[in-house]
Amino acid sequence: MSFFLTRRDFLQAALLATHNHRPATPAKAPPLVDVTKLAKFVDSLSKPPIAEAVGLWVDPDHPKKKLPFYRIPMRPVLAKVHRDLPVTPSWSYGGSVPGPTIEARRGEAVLVEWPNQLPAKHMFAIDHNLMGAEADKPAVRTVVHLHGAKVPPQSDGYPESWYTAGRAVTYRYPNEQDATVLWYHDHAMGINRLNMMAGLFGLYVIRDEEEEALDLPPSKYEIPLVLFDRMLRPDGQLYYPVSEVDGAPWIPEFFGDAVLVNGKISPYLEVEARPYRFRLANVSNGRFYNLSLTSGDNFHQIATDQGLLPAPVALSTVFLAPAERTDVIVDFSRAQGQQIVLRNGAVDILKFRVAGIRACGSHASCGAAPRGKNCGERGGENTLPDARRKC
Repeated sequence: MSFFLTRRDFLQAALLATHNHRPATPAKAPPLVDVTKLAKFVDSLSKPPIAEAVGLWVDPDHPKKKLPFYRIPMRPVLAKVHRDLPVTPSWSYGGSVPGPTIEARRGEAVLVEWPNQLPAKHMFAIDHNLMGAEADKPAVRTVVHLHGAKVPPQSDGYPESWYTAGRAVTYRYPNEQDATVLWYHDHAMGINRLNMMAGLFGLYVIRDEEEEALDLPPSKYEIPLVLFDRMLRPDGQLYYPVSEVDGAPWIPEFFGDAVLVNGKISPYLEVEARPYRFRLANVSNGRFYNLSLTSGDNFHQIATDQGLLPAPVALSTVFLAPAERTDVIVDFSRAQGQQIVLRNGAVDILKFRVAGIRACGSHASCGAAPRGKNCGERGGENTLPDARRKC
């Protein structure tokens, strides 16, 4: 028996399918903060704290060995995202949004305990029609996934491995991969997007000797830039849109009108007139970023999600998809006294205030004033070509 589908039958079936499965339309939003009316560049850029080990613990894979042990609880926090807005109730790793940056070395494993100290009620509406978010599940469930890491299954943070408040799990991260920047985030089935919207994410940096031999800007001049977007109510509360369908609040993606950098709206960063290393991470739900500098200067990309590139690549713009990371050098050596803005498209998201004199110090090869020259003079000789070859 043969089956024949006419063009008309196909079009009718497609039309019916589209009608029955059309994307959810967001319901009308409550009054929200108009971010275009907020003063720009009034808050200093926050740098996520560096996680500190609380001690040594027995390595579960090698009982005669002990490993650095970290404890990073998930708990509520009041975040200050802008000078002129009330505090924003959020969820955090370790009391900050983004959470503390974990720094590890290649080939040296660490243990991280992730206690769940969150409340029993979620701050956003849960769609119980979604797989893994059924009504018989606890409203607040968490599990941590280290995005981009090579880890054994028992430490991967599978979506179904969630746990509730009052419990904790300890994961072993072997760090058997090249130097790179990873990020950790909530991974709970059915409510992952909501938990991350609440603030559950942070960076994880792996370092190694190969990277350290490249004479890159040292830690003082290495700045993480974690990008995410949000909607805010006038009282500071986060807002996550819901659909207009009763009992089915899920929407396919989220685009907020406020872009935050390390948890601040349109912050500024005081920089010296020298090269800086920026570790960029896009932790937004659906937003892509197209970044550029108002000075017209290039970014020099040195690494991607999984490690260093064979050679630096000069880019006039940096394009970041959700969950993507990149590592760039920006040289401010010739911008003494200037103010340069980092933009996403036409939107200003961060201002660099460059010091009026060129920086000096031991890191001359990456753009500092050469030894023997006057470190305080404006302009003058610069070692930038060498810096680009080395960096």
